[in-house]
Amino acid sequence: INKMRFGLIISNTKRSKVYLTELLKNSLKPKLIILLMDKKNINANFNLNKLKKFNFIQFKSNNINDAKVTNYLLRNKIKNFVYSGYPGGIIKNELLLKNKNFIHSHSGKLPQYPGSTTLYYMLLNIKKVFCTTIILNQDLDRGKILLTKRYKIPKNKILIENKFDNQIRAKNMVLVIKNLK
Repeated sequence: INKMRFGLIISNTKRSKVYLTELLKNSLKPKLIILLMDKKNINANFNLNKLKKFNFIQFKSNNINDAKVTNYLLRNKIKNFVYSGYPGGIIKNELLLKNKNFIHSHSGKLPQYPGSTTLYYMLLNIKKVFCTTIILNQDLDRGKILLTKRYKIPKNKILIENKFDNQIRAKNMVLVIKNLK
């Protein structure tokens, strides 16, 4: 993976905002930012004027499989994209998966803990919390594992769902991008 050139695919979510903040805090500036946002998501978590200081494009779609989005990605020279699209956004286009790397952080120890509520299952089953960063393939929460890291369980478990989950994903992503340098 080319470590210096990467793009960032974001959506109108707190997670995407945390990703961008953490990457920039660690001097990891994406060469391109792609914002997926449809009309329902127009009240952005992002200040769009601030995004315009980057090489930035916005699509009026929340789906990476939208033909306009996939065609744009296939024409783009960047091979590696940090993916923080909408939850459940499985990439279905085989040509896209063959020609691009979509790096995604999952708050669970893969392959043992796929799905959306893995933090809770890990806490119940093994009393440990992990985050795994992968290169996505066509299957949900599957792909080449780049990093699995254990994190300390927060004392305030109320923060797990939003704040903690987003933070460990972003921290894992930063570690992966830095190690690929």
